[in-house]
Amino acid sequence: MLLDIKVKLKAIINEIKIPQRPAAVIPAFTGVIARKLSAAADKIQVRYLVYLGLVLLPAVVSLGAYYGIIHSMDQLAAADRPENRLGRRGVHLTAEDFVKYAGRGEKEITALFIEAGMAPDSYRQNDGFTPLHAAAAYGRAPVVRLLADKGADLNVRDKDGQTPLMKAVGNNQADVVAALLQKGAGVTGADLQGNTVVTMAKARSDRKVLDILVKTGVLQAVEEDKAAPAGEETNKNQNQANTKQMVQLTKSVAAGSGRAGAAIAAATPPGEFTLAAGYVGNIKVGDSVESLYQRFGTHDVLAGEAYVGGRMYKVLRVYDQGRDLPSLTAFVAQAKDGQEQMITAIRLFDKRYRTADDIGVAATLGDLRQAGGISSIEYTDSLYAVAYGNRMHYELEISAESMPVAWLNGGDTGSLPDNMKIRSIFLF
Repeated sequence: MLLDIKVKLKAIINEIKIPQRPAAVIPAFTGVIARKLSAAADKIQVRYLVYLGLVLLPAVVSLGAYYGIIHSMDQLAAADRPENRLGRRGVHLTAEDFVKYAGRGEKEITALFIEAGMAPDSYRQNDGFTPLHAAAAYGRAPVVRLLADKGADLNVRDKDGQTPLMKAVGNNQADVVAALLQKGAGVTGADLQGNTVVTMAKARSDRKVLDILVKTGVLQAVEEDKAAPAGEETNKNQNQANTKQMVQLTKSVAAGSGRAGAAIAAATPPGEFTLAAGYVGNIKVGDSVESLYQRFGTHDVLAGEAYVGGRMYKVLRVYDQGRDLPSLTAFVAQAKDGQEQMITAIRLFDKRYRTADDIGVAATLGDLRQAGGISSIEYTDSLYAVAYGNRMHYELEISAESMPVAWLNGGDTGSLPDNMKIRSIFLF
C-alpha cells in the first residue's frame, strides 16, 4: 500500500513542472559595436575617399603640370643660351670661329660670341688676328661698330704689328676707315715693316680712303709733324717725347760711369755696314741704347712698340737719313741695375748691311745655301732660316699663296725654293 502511494506521489511530482530561473545572458556589446563601426567605416571610407580623391586629383595634376612647365622653361632657357644658339648653327665657341665669323660680317653671330662671354679682343693663334682685325680687313663696317661699342681695343696689334685701321687702309675699306676714326682709333705708330697708316694710304692711292684721311685731318697732321724744324720742341708726337726722355737718361748714365761709351768703342767691328754675329755696323746687341743716338742722332730714333710672337715689346726704330721706312728696329729692356736701357735684339731691314758672305736683306735662300749658313728652318710667327752659330734668323718672304706646303707637311728644307727672298734679319 505504501509502495503504491510512493509510486503515485513520485508520478505526481514528476508531472508537476517547477519553473526555473533562466541563466543570465551577457550581450556581445563588442561585436555589436565592431559591426556598427565597421559599417560606419565602410560608409565613411567610400564617401571620404571620393571627397579626398576629388580634392587631391587636381592638386596632383596641377603639381605635375607645374613641374612640367618649370622643366620646359629650363629647357627653353638652356636652348636660348648664346652658346647653344651658336651650337645649333654649327659654330664653335672658340677664338678661331669668333674671328672667322666677324670677318664674314655675321653681326648676329658676333654678338652671340660676346653674349656667351668671349672677350672682344680674343685672337687667333696663327696670325694674331682679333675679330676687329678680320672685320676691318674685309670691310664689315657694321661688325666693326658693334665690336667697338662692346669694348674692343681699337689699336690692338696682330703678329705683323698692324692695327685694325692699318688693315682697313691696306685693303681700301673706306667705310671701315671712317668708322674706326669716328670711334677714336689711333693713327700713329708703324707695323713691323715700318708701314704707317699714311704711307699705306699713299701706296694704295685709294681716293676714298685718302679723302677720309684728309677730311679727318690725319694726313695734314702727319705732314705738319714732318715739316716741323728738327730742333723744335713739340708735344704732337708722343714717340719723340719718349725718345728725348730716353736720351737724357742714357746720357746721364754714360756721363756718370763711362761704361756705355767704352763698351761701344771696344766692341765695334770694322766697317760701317758690316753685318756679323750680334753686330749691325757699329751697333751691338747688349749695348746701351746710347749707341743708337751716337750713331744715328736723336731725331732719327723713335720710341714705340712691336708685336712679335704674341707679345708686345718696347722698341726703338731707326729712320736712317730720313727714310720713310725704318732701317732697323732695336728691342730694348731695362738693365739689371735699373738705370740703363739695353739693346736685347735687332731686326734689320736695311739692304746696305751685308755679311762677309754678302748675305743681307733681299738676298735669297739660295745665297744662304751657297754660303753654307743654314742649320734649320723654323716657323713661329713667320718662316725663318736659322744660321749656324752666328745668332741670326733670316725671315723669308712668303705669302698665303706661296706657303711652303711641302715643307710644312714633311719638314724637308730642300723643298723650299732657292728664290725665296730674305725679308728681314733678326740678331740676338
